[in-house]
Amino acid sequence: MDVSVIIPTLNEEKNIKICLESIAAQETDAKYEIIVCDGKSNDRTAEIAKIYANKVILSEVRSIGLQRNYGAESANGRYLLFIDADTVLPKDYIKWGVNKFKDYPDLLGFCAGFRFSNPGPKMVFLEKLNCSWFEFNDKIGFPTLLGFNTFVTADAFRRSGGFRDVPLEDADYARRMHKMGKVRFFTDNFVITSPRRLEEMGLLSAMRYYFEFDLITRYPGLKDILFYNNYVGCRPDSEKLCEAFNKLGTPAKDSAELTCMMNEYVRKRADKFTEEVRQQFNETSTWAKKTNERAIENIIAVSQSISYITARKIDADIIDKSVTYIKKSFRKI
Repeated sequence: MDVSVIIPTLNEEKNIKICLESIAAQETDAKYEIIVCDGKSNDRTAEIAKIYANKVILSEVRSIGLQRNYGAESANGRYLLFIDADTVLPKDYIKWGVNKFKDYPDLLGFCAGFRFSNPGPKMVFLEKLNCSWFEFNDKIGFPTLLGFNTFVTADAFRRSGGFRDVPLEDADYARRMHKMGKVRFFTDNFVITSPRRLEEMGLLSAMRYYFEFDLITRYPGLKDILFYNNYVGCRPDSEKLCEAFNKLGTPAKDSAELTCMMNEYVRKRADKFTEEVRQQFNETSTWAKKTNERAIENIIAVSQSISYITARKIDADIIDKSVTYIKKSFRKI
């Protein structure tokens, strides 16, 4: 077996059919199987899954990370493709993915770009900006793996220990994979996924989620103050975060250079995407200006902290001290 496609589910009867149909319609010579690991849904999810899947596994535990692991335990594929129930694959995705592993023999895993299904102008803007950000991170050596779209070798997955039952389990997994070897974020293909989580969170909260996701991937010691464990918008103030890192000392020259590079990149891409979205949805110039300014402000606030601790090569002890400092600060608020 070449590929095992694994989908964790819980009450996904509205989404699972189109997801599974996109997998069944793959145009590829690769042999693949479909494995659904369901958390004992209260709707028709498992019933629908049985029509398309080679295996439907019922999990006693409702945990997206552990359900992925349970599915992987019964997988026969040389490669494992993890997607979510609200994700749709283009017809060439498996063929494209297998070829990536052939083109890069030392590749352990990768993620593709994404587009939102039926989005409005704000979500299109967010989609473009986030994919651009992930592409940038790949170029500077910090690739991201998104849980709804992760392709890995079965050997690397087993050596990594799989996903863990923790907040932002995909960020945690990406960090451990990155330590093991080569991981990439490719932009020459994409999946289509639902923006439902982001719509519930709101645009700015969603932006902060993705950029904090990236920060935690690199620096897990910060998870106590940055993680979205319940996907809510109550977050530490970005000004307080930057202030806490500034307390550690004067940034090195290469930190300032990296910050400027990130800021310039973010501004250029934000300008480009704002205008594209404005024209696509016939929005006003006022909307574009407001959206652009708020996006840049939030993204740069996080990127400055990333570039600072990247350039300073702050070790775990310093991170722990900064976490303690920020915790104390927020107790006073």
